[in-house]
Amino acid sequence: MEKNKLENYLKKYQRRVELRESLLATLRDNVDIIFEVSGAMLDGTDGYGFRSTHINKLLQLVRMQGDPNIADEQLKLELLREMLGGYPVYKTAIGGTTFFISSYDAWCKTLGKALKTIPATMRAAS
Repeated sequence: MEKNKLENYLKKYQRRVELRESLLATLRDNVDIIFEVSGAMLDGTDGYGFRSTHINKLLQLVRMQGDPNIADEQLKLELLREMLGGYPVYKTAIGGTTFFISSYDAWCKTLGKALKTIPATMRAAS
């Protein structure tokens, strides 16, 4: 019985790693614009990130049957924190829109490219 529990845990863990890596690859390949959220970091500096709905759409592209609820905000936050490997990631809301933010450098380093920034108050095409 214990062996089955361990196997199930390992399968779920592996799938979570696959989800994170697929999200990272999708961001690298498909995203060139990032939102600037003025003063949103804990130290008062500007934060940069993506709308929760955008992350949700990207996760839909890589979702498989049996995956955890990818619309879950906590899951998205955890996947992004793991993806950015030690850089802080925060969830913030502006005018009813939820953003996941970190530093500009963290995103650029993680995605391996410079990103064009636009103010979070502007609407970008999804």
